[in-house]
Amino acid sequence: MPKTDNNNPVGRLYNTARWRKLTAIVVRNANGRCERCGKMITDRFIVHHMEVANFENFFNLDNLQLLCIECHNFVTFYDGINRHNLEKESRGDQVVNDLIDFH
Repeated sequence: MPKTDNNNPVGRLYNTARWRKLTAIVVRNANGRCERCGKMITDRFIVHHMEVANFENFFNLDNLQLLCIECHNFVTFYDGINRHNLEKESRGDQVVNDLIDFH
């Protein structure tokens, strides 16, 4: 089921015919294997935007990779932490690299 976020214009792009065609190309190019762990995907998968999706890069094949759901969850979690740290650095806040911040 495609992602749907009616409040996010970029999120609406997941429900387009162009996205479905591009998804099929990504799956074909990866030969049905997760591009992170290499396992054959037989269940759920995600066509993942390596750089945060926006209008300029949403349909860019070079910004997409096929991931199994486990790898996608892992990558998304760590990308979120890295983005959070970059935001803190840009504000001049102290960045904690541990997963648990005790402050």
